[in-house]
Amino acid sequence: ASISDDEIPHALNMLVGLNNVEKNQWLQLISEFGFNIEIRDRDAKRDVVGKLLNYLTDHPEERKRLTGSKGKTAAKASAELSEALALLLK
Repeated sequence: ASISDDEIPHALNMLVGLNNVEKNQWLQLISEFGFNIEIRDRDAKRDVVGKLLNYLTDHPEERKRLTGSKGKTAAKASAELSEALALLLK
């Protein structure tokens, strides 16, 4: 699904907000969902986010699992992060 022109400013604002998420929070989200993403110790935050976005682009079933996780315990520590990411992946 594509984002409408009206939704672009909101999505961009959210993307900027996600830039403030620490690397360890991204790693926690990846771990909690069990995403099969190879992360190296030397990967910067932008590398981790890029790998996550590419993974979710290539695995639409995982996107569905991410968006369907609202309120479930699998992502309790990263609930806000997973919710924001799911909204951007709409």
